Amino acid sequence: MVIVLVPVLFFEDASVPAGTVVQVMQAGYLIGDRMLRPALVAVAKGGGKAPPANDNRAAPTPLSLPASPTGTTSESTLEEDEPEACAQLRGSVWYSVQAPARRNVVVRLAAQGDLDAVVDVFQRTRSQLSPVACDVGNSRGQAETEFRTTRGGSYLIRVGQRVNSVPGGFRLDVFAPQPPPRPPGPALPAAGVTRSVNVTGNTSDAFSTVA
Repeated sequence: MVIVLVPVLFFEDASVPAGTVVQVMQAGYLIGDRMLRPALVAVAKGGGKAPPANDNRAAPTPLSLPASPTGTTSESTLEEDEPEACAQLRGSVWYSVQAPARRNVVVRLAAQGDLDAVVDVFQRTRSQLSPVACDVGNSRGQAETEFRTTRGGSYLIRVGQRVNSVPGGFRLDVFAPQPPPRPPGPALPAAGVTRSVNVTGNTSDAFSTVA
């Protein structure tokens, strides 16, 4: 036996699949195989996609260094008391880092597609946030910053989508940079070496020569 369901109202509800009956407004009746009255129901249209799991700073994705998570700003939102950034935002996602000791930490962002993003760091003390570092993505979608942790410190890292940007995916690299070399360093080969340095992860190299 089948009772015909007649949808008379539709509701936006992202928590249930589209087509789910969320309210029966009038019961349907059958006698044997004969339908006397169809049921009148309210049906969920299905809302937009849910925001990322780490959309709220109260539920950040925890990271253990080194870490290279991937994420997205698609469907991300801003909280009513969202902390200010070094550029205006329209959505953000959050990560957390617990520092077991004092050390430098590098945060490097690589945005995908046309996402224009901001990466910033906050120190968290109970419910209070103190800004530590911030960088705006360049023309290649890259942003990078470095900060010094305190022993036992709690930190939040935010990846924000700029207010005039499309959403998109990204890769985040969070790591402790290489310590500076101790002179005199290894012997320089006769043929020389090819190395690269940068302002955060590997700031210098040292080699020794014999006159």
